[in-house]
Amino acid sequence: GFFPVGGIPTVFSAWGRSANWYKNILANPQEVWIQTSRRSNKVHAKVLSDPAEMRAVLEQFILESPQAAKNILGWNTQSDKLETSDFTPIYQNVLIIRFMAAA
Repeated sequence: GFFPVGGIPTVFSAWGRSANWYKNILANPQEVWIQTSRRSNKVHAKVLSDPAEMRAVLEQFILESPQAAKNILGWNTQSDKLETSDFTPIYQNVLIIRFMAAA
């Protein structure tokens, strides 16, 4: 799924590193473009690997888009709590890429 998290385009991919689009990013890291609506923007793809950074993005995503978090992550707003949740399975199975404006 593609979502703006904190205003930054972010992809959560359960296909992980086997996804062809991810392989294309690795093959051509200087030629990454994303299109939103009618605009195309050159971006730098940042693959998150640090658990603290991944957790911060996941928490922000859950707070900003609880319904999408339910659909993508199985997040239950009634019973799940950010402060006690273990996101390790997500870190291990979901590729998180943020698309930062190219310099």
